[in-house]
Amino acid sequence: MSIRYANPCPKFDVFLDGRVAVENELQAFTRACHVYNKENRRRGYIKRRKTKRRYYKLGLVAEIETETTNDQIDSLLMVGVRTFYFDAFRNRPENVQQMIQRTKIQIEQYRLGETASLLVTSLAITINGENCVTGRMRNNCTDHLKRGEIVSLTSDERYKYCSYREIAYVSNLSFYLSRLSLNDEIQIGPSLKGPIVKKLTETIAILVEVAGPLHSYMDVELPSIAYTLSADEIPHMFAEDLGIAINANVNYIVVPKLRNKKYLMILRSYIPEEYALNIIGVLDFEYIRDNMCDIRGILKQLDYLWIPDMFSISHTMQRFVFDEVIPIAKSIRKPIIGTIHMERRIDFNNFENHYFLWKIDTIFIERSITCKKYPLIVKKLLPLYDYRKITVDKCSIVKEILTAYDTVVNFIIRTICSVECQAIFVHATCEPAALALGRVEIYCPVFVVMQVDEADPFDVSRKHSLARAIQLRRNLQPLLYTEEMNKCDFTAVEYGIDYARNKDLLHTGDFIITIEVAKLPEEEEEEEIGEGEDGVILRATFLPPIKKYEQFKFS
Repeated sequence: MSIRYANPCPKFDVFLDGRVAVENELQAFTRACHVYNKENRRRGYIKRRKTKRRYYKLGLVAEIETETTNDQIDSLLMVGVRTFYFDAFRNRPENVQQMIQRTKIQIEQYRLGETASLLVTSLAITINGENCVTGRMRNNCTDHLKRGEIVSLTSDERYKYCSYREIAYVSNLSFYLSRLSLNDEIQIGPSLKGPIVKKLTETIAILVEVAGPLHSYMDVELPSIAYTLSADEIPHMFAEDLGIAINANVNYIVVPKLRNKKYLMILRSYIPEEYALNIIGVLDFEYIRDNMCDIRGILKQLDYLWIPDMFSISHTMQRFVFDEVIPIAKSIRKPIIGTIHMERRIDFNNFENHYFLWKIDTIFIERSITCKKYPLIVKKLLPLYDYRKITVDKCSIVKEILTAYDTVVNFIIRTICSVECQAIFVHATCEPAALALGRVEIYCPVFVVMQVDEADPFDVSRKHSLARAIQLRRNLQPLLYTEEMNKCDFTAVEYGIDYARNKDLLHTGDFIITIEVAKLPEEEEEEEIGEGEDGVILRATFLPPIKKYEQFKFS
């Protein structure tokens, strides 16, 4: 007799034979964990003294600049950075093309040295959003405008990288000029304000009433900027930059200062299906909070949420992000990218146990302005806490685990969340099962092992896109290999264990969990667990010592 646990998602149904068998396996699994924990508590002092400090694995995104050297790109690849970001607004188009080409060459050279796994990398590029931003000032200097001075804002692109205090370039200004009138108040940056005193074909003149600084790439606030554009005008704002992103063959596009859901819907409709570009959005939190915009509707149109300034904003804005934005993003399963500003080594101690790190999936690494290097110590920012203190939110969830969740996969996930183990290995041919582990708090690295058939282009593209999605989720690490790499004819889980052992990530005696989730083909009708459904196998074991005839297998 088979029991079916239905899932609201039609892609994910699980069949198991007998509820009694499931409960017996759970009891045996719990007893083994209890004996292991009891033994650790008995000799805990000795073990804590000898064990190295373990850390989470968070996704890493690094920004590549024109001054970034080839050695720095190699160092980023060595520490686990697999996604590289290019700012197309602050750099000239020819410089962006050179940076992308140079990065691809370094990635290809690094890929030739990797023999144990396939190297899957991603590229992200900024496109022009709906906001207005000043251009680069001449010599990248900062000028302080006094009360009574006049500054001109123009849409002439000749001033885009060479603006002056008398005249400055503003992006997207040409789309809003027809809706501006005299005496409309314009705000540049946090303090500089003034009304419009003159309006020409491409330029407006502003009389400074509130003094303030004027420097490169400051936000310009126009009256009712988010709702003045029509659906026919919006595509012209991002058409040129979207073409650059498509020609560069990038995987992600970053849209800054988002406010309008209509803009995102039109942008997503203009992305060609064959390129499958994912959208990373940077929201204008202050505008959304003050005008009570539809946060959930905006986040649903995004693939990833980027929070850039979490430590430099006000306390009230931090509470808004923590209490409203992040919970909504978690509820609709949107990964979160967070920026951690680190200039000195002492910043590592300040951010090491910060509450913000427990909410994000990926850390964004910037190049330090002072030392002109990347703070690679950021990869160790999230240490492991005591697993007994942080398991699940409520005790009732554990007591009613077979009835509170629909699928067996959620049952397995909530079971292994409360167990101390050194690694989890997942072999999945089902994408929802692989990504499900990134949505819960699991306090050990999770290796998603997949074999790639190089003869099948569809299989290669599907596995690579899944690996890119895993790389930007907390605690998940994709491990792709081909048949040529599997010289000893290992299974997928055995290959992952051997890979982790050779990388010195696992040692003999470590407690590991293996999960195999396989979607059965529909033509095998004789299978008892269902036609075209998912089968889940969970095993827990201690890592045995290497056999003598296997010690020199990969040496």
